[in-house]
Amino acid sequence: MKTRRRDRPLPASRVSGLLSDLLLDVPLARGQGDAAVLLHTLERAVRLTPVFADALTPVDGWLAEAEALARDPLQPRTLARLTIRMAEVHMRRGQLATALQALADAETQAPVMDEEERTWLRATRARVWVRQQRLADAARELETLDAASWRVLVAVGELALESGDLPRARDTFSRTLSALPWQQVEERIAGQQSLAFIALVRGEPVVAVRHLEAALDGLRAVAYWPEVIATSVTLGGLHTALGHRGVAQRLFAQARELSERHPSPPWEAFGQMGVARLNALQGRTDAAVQAALDAARRLARQGSLVGYVGMLVFVARLHTDAGQHDQAYRTLATGVAIAKHRAWPQVERLLREKIDHLRNEVMGPADFDAMVQRLLDEAHSA
Repeated sequence: MKTRRRDRPLPASRVSGLLSDLLLDVPLARGQGDAAVLLHTLERAVRLTPVFADALTPVDGWLAEAEALARDPLQPRTLARLTIRMAEVHMRRGQLATALQALADAETQAPVMDEEERTWLRATRARVWVRQQRLADAARELETLDAASWRVLVAVGELALESGDLPRARDTFSRTLSALPWQQVEERIAGQQSLAFIALVRGEPVVAVRHLEAALDGLRAVAYWPEVIATSVTLGGLHTALGHRGVAQRLFAQARELSERHPSPPWEAFGQMGVARLNALQGRTDAAVQAALDAARRLARQGSLVGYVGMLVFVARLHTDAGQHDQAYRTLATGVAIAKHRAWPQVERLLREKIDHLRNEVMGPADFDAMVQRLLDEAHSA
């Protein structure tokens, strides 16, 4: 009998069913009046319910309730696991100093932890350090951990990606998806998104589509609408480049509909992305450029790397197709400057590759260099 490969996308119904069960299990456990049952149920719920940076979640309340139960009577190992999960939540929200403090608190219980729990703590600390650009510290932390642990694989993949080692990052995230328990929805979505980003940087749109579609299925299942909208627009752009105009138009229309149905300032960039793509498909180039630049500015402020890169490359392509090579260059060069300022080495590398393509494949080195010199002269005389 054939078995499902663990790196294949899970049916959305299975994911949404898991999350529905977790939501129902907690009040049912409260109703039983058994503190041990409730604590076990709460711990399972906080560990398996996905947390996203700007989304409302019951996890915070569950963590507080579970922590109170684990303190009376005192259950050090359970308390340590809850504190590590709390650190992960802080990490997801960009609260990195708070995450490290939580991990330090959890580490006081290290003598009573088992090896898997200590590995979880240290791998999470390495992930926080990666986000703080403490890459050498993260590498040292991971060197002595079990390389087969999916938690370690996630951290190693993130370190490789942040270090610019794309082949290692791709291989590691692929192994991660195979090793992940199916219930780890949060990490599965993030892994697919990372593989999609790597494929985009490597110029592999078909591969990127496959991973983004898998991520989109998961995002829809957990009803995280900001990322559903952003991913739909990115997918639509890729399908446009691949000549799949019908699929692209459906994705853009869905993104615009969702952004109208769930209005919120942080999500407006994604709606603008959909507007830009639709305008381009309908031949309204100037309107497409304005909407895309607006979206790119919003996405840069929000730290959305994939969306930001996608919009800048899209604008540069519109200018290139219209023969406006100077505008294409300005767009890409501005993106490089922002990427350097924000310490996004992967983004900077990708945009520089696009500039090289414009110079060597589209214009030719002599014409490109003359254009850049003219732009510099104009800037100095202004």
